[in-house]
Amino acid sequence: MIKFNPADRIERPQKNVFVPDYYNAQKLDLLFKAVKAQWSYWLLFTVCGVVKPLE
Repeated sequence: MIKFNPADRIERPQKNVFVPDYYNAQKLDLLFKAVKAQWSYWLLFTVCGVVKPLE
């Protein structure tokens, strides 16, 4: 029989703090240009709340 509990030596995982990363206007422009020809363009266009479509 063992004299100690080996599970007592295990370090429990720590909770990671979430740091959000937001898109700025320049990153959104690049994203819209990259997906303009795809169906997801309209999804991103709607979700981001852009008022006018890209030229």
